[in-house]
Amino acid sequence: MSESWEPPFTRAVTNVLAQGDGAEIVLGELGKLPHAQTVEVKTGWFSRVAYLALGDRRFRPTPDGRILAQHVVGDVAVSSDTLAPGDAGLVITSAVRTHIHHFGPQLEADVVAITAGLQALAG
Repeated sequence: MSESWEPPFTRAVTNVLAQGDGAEIVLGELGKLPHAQTVEVKTGWFSRVAYLALGDRRFRPTPDGRILAQHVVGDVAVSSDTLAPGDAGLVITSAVRTHIHHFGPQLEADVVAITAGLQALAG
């Protein structure tokens, strides 16, 4: 299993998170991974990401554009950190790495595709 996807993925996530609405964009894209769980909230005509769950990690966008990262056990958050884009990129990469190890290397192709999309959005 190759981890060559990690550096470009981390950069792309970090770059998009630094933009307005970046947190919701990143979490929405990661919600497309097989076995990821995304909960959305409807606000008027639109839906927004309430949170993304990858294994025992839950990520929520904050009103100020950062990411609230939680370690969840039995539906209870046992730790919680609000992260700036650089730190959030590293934590999200770690969660995706664990997700790939748990569900199989075939998910790497999905991550590479998500990375390409995020890179295009980041400009």
